[in-house]
Amino acid sequence: MILKIEAKGRELGKKSDLKNLRKSGMIPGVLYTKGQKGKNIVLKESKFLKILRESYGNVAFFDVEFEGKTYRTIIKEKQMHPVSRRFVHVDFNEIEAGKPIHLMIPLTYVGVPKGVDKGGRLEVLLRSLEVICLMKDAPEDIKIDVSDLGLNEGIHLRDIALENMETNVKMDQGLAIVHKPRGSSLDEEEAEEGTEEESAE
Repeated sequence: MILKIEAKGRELGKKSDLKNLRKSGMIPGVLYTKGQKGKNIVLKESKFLKILRESYGNVAFFDVEFEGKTYRTIIKEKQMHPVSRRFVHVDFNEIEAGKPIHLMIPLTYVGVPKGVDKGGRLEVLLRSLEVICLMKDAPEDIKIDVSDLGLNEGIHLRDIALENMETNVKMDQGLAIVHKPRGSSLDEEEAEEGTEEESAE
């Protein structure tokens, strides 16, 4: 997903100047571009919040229009006020062609686990994964099939294929697990299944 946002330049000044900017509905930030000093910018808060809402749950790139040029970027850092939860600063990093970038990719779980059909409960342990890849290789999401999971079975990062991507997350990281029903005994259920199979023979 590529979203467009317009930025204007700003001059460095006192902290009070930043407060006045925020009071006027603007968010200060920095645009970092290849081989150049960071550009001090301001964004219109209402427009930034609108495009940010569009990006939720998606892998998003931002085309920042600044002084007649368009920079394809990702958000490097967002700072929020601890009380009001309003954005107080946003930094953008220009994407360099052929250079890997760090991204948070949503994890999408598909299928109904076999264990859920037996009364179990699926618990998702990880909703997104930080990966390192080229922009052209970045997927919208990573789909994880959990349909084969039985009771007390889980799936780990090592169990899925990461095509054209790397991650610093440990391979034994759990992604999802199917818990057995409360108060039930897994051994008793397996024994019952074994008895049924013997009877069928």
